[in-house]
Amino acid sequence: MTRRLCLAFLMLKHKSVKVNKDPGNGKKRRRKKRIDFILRLIFRFMALCYFVGIYIMEKSLMDPSYFPKWSGVYVMCGIILAGFVFQFLPLTFHPAGWNKWRKSGFLPSPQYKSEPNLSLEEIKEIHRMDKGFAIALLLYAIPVVATWVLYYMRILGAPEMFLIVLALYFGEMVAYNLFCPLRLVMRNKCCNTCRLNHWHPLMMVAPFLAVPGVVTWTLAGFAVVFAFMGELNCRMHPERFLEKTNAALRCEKCDRNLCPKKRKDYLKKAFFDE
Repeated sequence: MTRRLCLAFLMLKHKSVKVNKDPGNGKKRRRKKRIDFILRLIFRFMALCYFVGIYIMEKSLMDPSYFPKWSGVYVMCGIILAGFVFQFLPLTFHPAGWNKWRKSGFLPSPQYKSEPNLSLEEIKEIHRMDKGFAIALLLYAIPVVATWVLYYMRILGAPEMFLIVLALYFGEMVAYNLFCPLRLVMRNKCCNTCRLNHWHPLMMVAPFLAVPGVVTWTLAGFAVVFAFMGELNCRMHPERFLEKTNAALRCEKCDRNLCPKKRKDYLKKAFFDE
């Protein structure tokens, strides 16, 4: 009792002192994520520049079809595949948007706990998301199909298709953390609530679907399986994809440092904010 009175007296005497429930841990965690983003962005940009240089000097080395002759193609495709596997694993430090299709990534909201059924408003929200998803996928498919046509017309070769995939590999990091043009069509709050999360691998390696080869179809096959599993769970468990029913997708549960809802100036906050 005496100890409590002393603590109360000290708090009254020093009114300016505030209790911090999270002494720097949240800031450190966000800083680590920011550093991780910057390092991965630099790596992908440097990889793209390196292979552009190889293409200019000797583009025949960058042929990923059938059995590639150059080991650099295997290494780069192996790195991309490792990223797919990493995203596929149910790891707790993944963004909520990556894990929402799994049972472990579902945190029922209080409303859904009390009444575990989707309301009419929530069903309408699912239909709105499906419509935006279909439009965004169609818009993305148009240039991808164009690359397939150009490849079969022999205007583009396998090295050019490999460069396109590397450009998408770099662009995926920019879209997920800085600016995604498809978000303007889908009108999502952020990437965590986006329907395209489990489609990222397939969207990245979609040009490889037209290029026959062990490496190309291994990447494409894994991406197709990933997209199918995510879409199957979306149909079987739509409550996991809604912010109103899945509390894990809400802002208070998110520690992403580059969220467009939290950051108005992406580049300034990503590189200079302390």
